Amino acid sequence: MLTPLAGFAQPKPAPPPVPNAVSASTTAHAALSDKVASAADPVRQATAALMQWRQDWENRDFERFAAHHAAEFRVEGADRERFLERKRTIFERRPWQRIRLFEVLWIVDGTNPNRLTVQFVQSYESAILSERSRKEQRWGRVGDAWRLLSEQEIPLPDPAGAARRAAR
Repeated sequence: MLTPLAGFAQPKPAPPPVPNAVSASTTAHAALSDKVASAADPVRQATAALMQWRQDWENRDFERFAAHHAAEFRVEGADRERFLERKRTIFERRPWQRIRLFEVLWIVDGTNPNRLTVQFVQSYESAILSERSRKEQRWGRVGDAWRLLSEQEIPLPDPAGAARRAAR
């Protein structure tokens, strides 16, 4: 059964307590408890990976961006190598880019906590392109890290472009 999670919310019902978790009676204990809880929470881990993916992409750090994609990554029929070839060219041609994510929704596969789906609206801006799209990504735990397994993208209408056309 799939359970949707809005934004960065905790799964409902809350997961059972982590064994040997430290009580949050002091600030130091609270910080330690947060670390233990986040290490046990796949949504938090995958969210951190998603945010790092976005930052590495925005910073045009190709090697780090590429490392987020699992060996079996697929997008629109392309394998990882073809996809990354295309992205490397884009990184080289665009002096800057800005990526923002909105309406982030995690979907947890109740049968496999090592596989998560995230849906979000993405705003992409660069020196030569500005667009919004809805994305769905599958993330999986590969070893001790979360990696992208697949991605689907649906372009969204550009309301600013529509407004400019209507003003003509």
